[in-house]
Amino acid sequence: LADLAKENGLIIMIEDYDDDLSPIATMEGMKVFLNHIPDLKVAFDTGNFTFSGDDVMEADRQFHDKTVHLHLKDRLWSHDGIGDPKKCADGRILWPCAVGDGDIPMFEILQGFRNTGYDGYAMAEFFGAASYADAIKQSIENLKGRA
Repeated sequence: LADLAKENGLIIMIEDYDDDLSPIATMEGMKVFLNHIPDLKVAFDTGNFTFSGDDVMEADRQFHDKTVHLHLKDRLWSHDGIGDPKKCADGRILWPCAVGDGDIPMFEILQGFRNTGYDGYAMAEFFGAASYADAIKQSIENLKGRA
């Protein structure tokens, strides 16, 4: 598929997916696919590697150069939040929250992408938020002047 995509001017990518059954829920799983498919790129989700206990900053270092699409998903685990919680592989509970309100070093990640001239898309994502409208509004406020 990667060859076909390239022939047609397209980019093929995979996103780290936060589920016990996913072969790409961990950095190691993602590396297997990326090592076997040289033209495969990454849709980097800032909130998904936490599910598997991987460090998001290390994941960023590992996949930064292959990232062509950025999902800004913040997660809260230092205290309870609101919305639908997600239980991690290590038993921790992740709560949905607005971008910039969680425990992920979101602005450090964004600064790294800015510093390397990233010119792809970035989108906010809030699976399980109590109010998607409120999460969008708060994310915009948090990102103003920082993204």
